[in-house]
Amino acid sequence: TPGRRGQRGAARPSGKSAGGRGRQTAWRRRCRQLRRPAAAAMDPTAAFDAFAGGKPFLDLEDLSCAMIAVFGSKPRKRDLRASLAQYAAPGAPGLGLEAFRALAADRRRLLGER
Repeated sequence: TPGRRGQRGAARPSGKSAGGRGRQTAWRRRCRQLRRPAAAAMDPTAAFDAFAGGKPFLDLEDLSCAMIAVFGSKPRKRDLRASLAQYAAPGAPGLGLEAFRALAADRRRLLGER
């Protein structure tokens, strides 16, 4: 229909992408520079500081971005949730700095030094 053709490129209200994924597009913006092939691996402490946003912990989305920064690839959410369950203190809202360092060290041992 002719009316639909003009709506295809129209901006969405409230800055959300199709399907109401405003939070996901914000995550993509934060990690966009890390997905470039030329991005160098970051130190775990620097990655924690860069993505914690002043908080003393990394939540699930922050942890995903930090893992991309350190290892250069995006982990699955299932793996991230398992890592949070294994490394985070009981009842903690996320992963602290020391726990993130331990996670990164364990992953490096498993994956080999990158």
